[in-house]
Amino acid sequence: MVLHSSQYSKIKYFPQLGLINYVWFATSKEIKEEDFVEEMEVFAKIIDQYKPRYVIVDQSNFFFVIVPSLHKWLDETIHRRLFENRCEKLAFLVSPDIMTRLSVSLVNQGQYSMLLDVRFFENYDELCKWLDVDSQVLEQTE
Repeated sequence: MVLHSSQYSKIKYFPQLGLINYVWFATSKEIKEEDFVEEMEVFAKIIDQYKPRYVIVDQSNFFFVIVPSLHKWLDETIHRRLFENRCEKLAFLVSPDIMTRLSVSLVNQGQYSMLLDVRFFENYDELCKWLDVDSQVLEQTE
């Protein structure tokens, strides 16, 4: 089921898997910092409400460079919630943009993210294999 949809992203929940799939759109190229923060605040509330076992962040179309001033905030806002809500695995499908990839990897070096099982993938099938989920199930829309 779709929990959130905006011009920048869509967040879907798969209750049978305890999985949240956060998909960023190419429009993220145009996102402003304050809009990115709003998107993350929505995501934080969803984490608290649904307490996902697994999270996929599909950044294959994500082109926003996360500035250093947001790194600690993201760790304390998103990664802390994932840890406290017992998320077992956090998987990123990485962006082709090298600056975006670097900024995301730096965010994932914070205090709480180090407590999570985080992996980065260039291939969707490998990501699904690591999570032990059927990629066809994730392609279903509601």
